[in-house]
Amino acid sequence: MPPGCGWAAALAGRAAGLGVEIVCGPLTGGAFLAQSIAAELGLGFVHAERRIEDGAVQYRIPAPLAAVIAGRRVLVADDAINAGSALGLTLAELLRHGAAPAGVACLLTLGEAAGRIAAGHGVPLLALAALARGMWRPEDCPLCAAGEPLVDQVPKG
Repeated sequence: MPPGCGWAAALAGRAAGLGVEIVCGPLTGGAFLAQSIAAELGLGFVHAERRIEDGAVQYRIPAPLAAVIAGRRVLVADDAINAGSALGLTLAELLRHGAAPAGVACLLTLGEAAGRIAAGHGVPLLALAALARGMWRPEDCPLCAAGEPLVDQVPKG
């Protein structure tokens, strides 16, 4: 998304009053959107890389970039937020390096996780679109209880 992209400009406009100093996005999700928002705001950009550490998924900001965020207000941007794992882990990484979350920006939220995570950090959620979705534990899932397959089955023949 180059500077001037309508989506990035819309999110940048919503974030303009938040005192954002840097924009951050997960590299495998919202990094290009985050970079475009940063360009719209005339700010710096950092990314968080997805890694597996000790069998657990983590999002890590590379050391040279991590030094830049300490004490700064950071807007986290992602393209779409569903369960919120990338968002939550990116926010945890920012806090680990002494940054202060300023807000969460995304193109699309699926369900309530993004709003819950943003509220838990005391920051606004700036989303251009939202869709409801159902996510259940297997024991609570109505499709599981009905014996429905997890994937569509294509008839043979």
